[in-house]
Amino acid sequence: MITTADYPIKLSKDFITFLNYIASKGMKLTKTRGYITRKDLQAIYVQLSPHKPAILEKANQDDVPYVHLLYYIAMELRLIRKVASKSISRLMIDEERVTAFKELKEAEKYVTLLEAFWTKVDWNELTKGYSRRYVSMVDFWLEELIEKDIPYGTWLYTAENHSCSLITYGETFEQLLDYGYFLYYFEYFGLWEVQVTVQESTTIHELQRVKFNPLLKKLRLPLLYTWCPGEDEGLTGLDSFFMEMLIPEYHNEINVKKEAIEQEERTPSFIEAVKPLFPKDELENTLPSYEYKLGITGNCIFKVMLHNNCWRKLRLPLSVSLENLHDFIQYAFDFDDDHLYSFFMDGKKFSKHAYNSRMDFTGPYAHQTSLNQLDLFEGQKFLYLFDFGDEWEFYITIEAIQEGNEEKESIIEMKGESPDQYD
Repeated sequence: MITTADYPIKLSKDFITFLNYIASKGMKLTKTRGYITRKDLQAIYVQLSPHKPAILEKANQDDVPYVHLLYYIAMELRLIRKVASKSISRLMIDEERVTAFKELKEAEKYVTLLEAFWTKVDWNELTKGYSRRYVSMVDFWLEELIEKDIPYGTWLYTAENHSCSLITYGETFEQLLDYGYFLYYFEYFGLWEVQVTVQESTTIHELQRVKFNPLLKKLRLPLLYTWCPGEDEGLTGLDSFFMEMLIPEYHNEINVKKEAIEQEERTPSFIEAVKPLFPKDELENTLPSYEYKLGITGNCIFKVMLHNNCWRKLRLPLSVSLENLHDFIQYAFDFDDDHLYSFFMDGKKFSKHAYNSRMDFTGPYAHQTSLNQLDLFEGQKFLYLFDFGDEWEFYITIEAIQEGNEEKESIIEMKGESPDQYD
């Protein structure tokens, strides 16, 4: 498996174009959702290679799946991050990490992007209203691709009465009809080509036909082996039947790796799974994992806001836990600590990026997580949600991180009277 025209090299080039645009602009983000503005969306779109679907005049970021995908991959790889300044949030790049990505070989860039999409990005963020449960059945049709003699490079149609009907190869492929934006995401990575019609009144994207590319045939095993549909559904592994159907150049090496992995009782990393498909000199490096700045000593200044006319600025030592932050917010707003709570570090209510009350059913837990374990940064925003019935939403901005000697927790500034918790 070598870097050829079969690789969607334009994806990595467009990704770099996207990063370069952010670096040149220091882009402002929308206030409500923290997305790229319509003006910047249009400017970015025209610099990228042609792709589906076409952008609409008044499109929001999640109306443009290509840019939406690039945005979330860049965020997950820690190449960009949101930084708050007063009432405005901006996108800023990590120049050192962007340089490291640009220095990778073409195959390494592609694998880095595919790994981020496949194993790291929260697919719920990419769905634009489409049910996560449909997308989570990827492993079913991947197994069909392995088990059955499905043609590659041939258009297969969704209509059951068509002579080249996709459904004749298994009812599992009916799930693709509900994939919405993911029809495009898989195409951007060169795994298939699709023809889609869009119902303008409902913006529903309907699959008409699909062509599985040879690249998907090569990657189907590592994709299946590393597929994780969600913590509540468990991992999908491969049994010996599927291993016997591996392509020859992949079979021996992956079997050795699989035996070692089984002894260690763990799932292989994405890189471990795909590396046997590449010559030794083609996939040597990927983007290094982000190095978190953990364990620093000092204090953090939080602005905790219910609304513009009711907020508190709090100083807490970095060695205390998120539970201590919860306790001090309760004190600062004169609340009774009689309900569950969570900190959502991406600012999105009920997302998976949460630290929960010690009384909750699942972790990770706030009382077991100190502030200096979180790689906090100035300008970062997150959400503290208290009482899942009344849903008191406190929006937190990190105004300063002061390294040095720790100080006693204190309220250093405030505005507005505390609300009546039970009114």
